[in-house]
Amino acid sequence: LNACGYTPTMSPDDSDDDDDYGDTVGNQDEVEQAFRVACQTFDDVRRAKGLYPSHVTYGLFLGVCSHLMPKSDVRNDLVEKVFRRCCIDGQVGDLVLRRLKQAASPDLYERLLQGETEDDLPSKWTRSVRRRG
Repeated sequence: LNACGYTPTMSPDDSDDDDDYGDTVGNQDEVEQAFRVACQTFDDVRRAKGLYPSHVTYGLFLGVCSHLMPKSDVRNDLVEKVFRRCCIDGQVGDLVLRRLKQAASPDLYERLLQGETEDDLPSKWTRSVRRRG
């Protein structure tokens, strides 16, 4: 997932200025192939028996959405579905929130947080995040 997120986009203007992936120019076929690989990888992790997506998996996939998808309703719909699944799985961590902010429109970001602050999220959203230490 992380490698897919570093795929060069069509032009520097296609991706968000504040993402962590850089602004190298690539071609549309590479972008589409990287996005397909990322989606397939994310689905494989979600469906594999005994394997579960972590907060890192969700964060990386949201980063791929931010970097490889143009801002649109389609992107917002996917980001919303991924974030809601992340909440259900209890995997909302710092990386997820950073990448959600990059991937979602400002209105969607506020709606998804449901008035919660980044520092005081519901415990059911964060219950499965492994903390260092």
